[in-house]
Amino acid sequence: MGYTHDEWHQHYDDGRCIRQLGNVERVLLTEHIPAPDGGRALDVGCGTGELAAFVAQLGYTVDAVDFAEGALPGLPVQNASRSSLICCPLAPRWGAWLCR
Repeated sequence: MGYTHDEWHQHYDDGRCIRQLGNVERVLLTEHIPAPDGGRALDVGCGTGELAAFVAQLGYTVDAVDFAEGALPGLPVQNASRSSLICCPLAPRWGAWLCR
């Protein structure tokens, strides 16, 4: 069960999104992944970039990727101190995307 590339694109074009990042998740991330100097993070399947933006606020430089181009216009463009947020669409050229 899942969405195809076109269905994800349409999902975001229709203005839908995934569940918002909750307060408990924000607290856990803040406590358990403090950014080291020069810390980098990768958000695979970033959607509209809410998680990537939050991690950037923690001090990471974040690369965020999603293959649904419809998600990317909603990406919050912001820079936290020492951090930047990059998001780019990837062509669905891989047979599988793995995230564990």
